[in-house]
Amino acid sequence: MALFGLGKKSGGGKSGDGDGGKSGGGGGDATRNGDDGQGFSRSLRKANTFFDYGDTAADAKNFDYAIECYIGGLRHNPDNLQRHEQLHDIAKRRSVNGGKPIKHKAVGPSLVDKMLRAEKNWACDWSNVDHMVEAVEAAVEADLREGEEANLGEVAYWIGRLAVDYAANPNVKPNRKNYIRLIDALEKISAFDVALLAAQRAMHIKDDDDIRARIKDLTARNWTRNAETSSEEGGGSRGMLKNSDEQARIQAELDTTGSQTDKLIAAVREKYEENPEDMDRLQKLVDAILRADDNEHDKEAAALLTQAYEKTGQYRFK
Repeated sequence: MALFGLGKKSGGGKSGDGDGGKSGGGGGDATRNGDDGQGFSRSLRKANTFFDYGDTAADAKNFDYAIECYIGGLRHNPDNLQRHEQLHDIAKRRSVNGGKPIKHKAVGPSLVDKMLRAEKNWACDWSNVDHMVEAVEAAVEADLREGEEANLGEVAYWIGRLAVDYAANPNVKPNRKNYIRLIDALEKISAFDVALLAAQRAMHIKDDDDIRARIKDLTARNWTRNAETSSEEGGGSRGMLKNSDEQARIQAELDTTGSQTDKLIAAVREKYEENPEDMDRLQKLVDAILRADDNEHDKEAAALLTQAYEKTGQYRFK
């Protein structure tokens, strides 16, 4: 299983020559198998050619062709997160300029192609949460089954975070099923922070024992992962033990709703203010603030995450 954020890098694939590591000529060595034995072939040279054409088309406001070109480039370099972000920007420009939703057929036979089909549908209907969820599920499947060749954990995380945000837009009809699908997919790549946020949003639509249990489990798993990361970065097991009692208290409060939310935010904020440089404490504060689920708290959470991203450069805060 691919573990999100543990030693995997996105943006350039396996480079080493013009075609990215092992080009394999006709696609033999560089291909990973889909269900029918066909896969994708990584080639940075081919990818960049497509991206260049896409940029030219976007500058000319030929957005449909630009999207086609970007999808073509991502077939050869699927984990280039910067290009996924640029495709998303082109999709927004297309929408603002009156582009209508288009639903596309498969772009190829591989698991990467399956993801790109969902992303292409999303690009041509960029506020459609269903397409975002499909793209997350397909990216997770490709990441797990293609492994380091596709390296799509970061891409799945990025789309998942956007999907959770878009799904909470007042103009979008609440859909608890989409949140549950996001939780199921993101858990598989250990993206517990975003899965937890999706679970909290699902609880606001309908509160039941199942979603409460998932929130409790995701909170614990997210904290454990953050503690392990902190330990690897020099925090050590002593720091984990020191915070265990506090985490137990916070966990107990996370099981409450309504009037207890303010108390939870105050408790977590107090711990954060003791050491504002501790990014794990900041993440816990953001998670607590977002439980309030109102515009003012959302703005505060966004400001905190923006400051953290500018300070650390860590994409999880972006």
